[in-house]
Amino acid sequence: MGSYAAEHLVPYMMASDDVDLACQTGASLGTFLLSFERVHASPDRVAVVSLLAAGMCAEARGWNAELSRLRAAHSGHASDAQDALIQEKGEHAVAARRYYAAYQRLGAFIGPAATDGCPKVEPDDELLYLLGSSAGVLAVLHDKAADGTAGVPTDIPAEVQRTAMCLSNDRWWGVPAALRSAIWVAAPPLMPANSDPWRAMDDSAKKGAAARVRLASAFQIQAAVTAGRPDLARQLITGFAATVQAAPADGERAHRFHATVEI
Repeated sequence: MGSYAAEHLVPYMMASDDVDLACQTGASLGTFLLSFERVHASPDRVAVVSLLAAGMCAEARGWNAELSRLRAAHSGHASDAQDALIQEKGEHAVAARRYYAAYQRLGAFIGPAATDGCPKVEPDDELLYLLGSSAGVLAVLHDKAADGTAGVPTDIPAEVQRTAMCLSNDRWWGVPAALRSAIWVAAPPLMPANSDPWRAMDDSAKKGAAARVRLASAFQIQAAVTAGRPDLARQLITGFAATVQAAPADGERAHRFHATVEI
């Protein structure tokens, strides 16, 4: 199951333009796949993917609840806005717990990184490592949106920003540098002197657009929102939509991912 997840499930899900279907795959199959640890070794590799995908479901419900809250507040329906806020925070807490569980499974599979070095990651597992590291950062962000009710440790971003560049930025579509830079924007004390995270994220977003794998752009937009720059976020979202329309993701290339690592 672990090999199948790395070789086929992840590339297939990344090639899909149906986010809801991808998240439902994790939510529906995750419990079934993870139950195998009762009779065999823990399937930590597939757990990273399943829990990450399941977290996306709760995340989407949280954003929809936020829209409901804003509509109710704009219409002057205070009680409805309060109900939507409770639902919003609850969904963010669920997302935080699932993302954190994915990050924990990554640690169980890869093992802890040395404090002054990189973890030992096999080439076939680099994508899982990248996605699992991203899940750790997402866990912290969503727990913050839930007022800390999920209890996610806040030292995860410091660890991720240190190990992100253990992966090749060129091979992985600019995502490692974008992830690290987004953390610097959210936590300025972690940023080294004379660093320019916005320029780094812009360069990474261009790499992702050229490869038609635009995860770096997602971190760039999230960083703009986190930094309280709505005008920049709107500009980035508009540009993102334009590049997707001009050059959609190539599903066939994604299916060939494990063999060729071309996308």
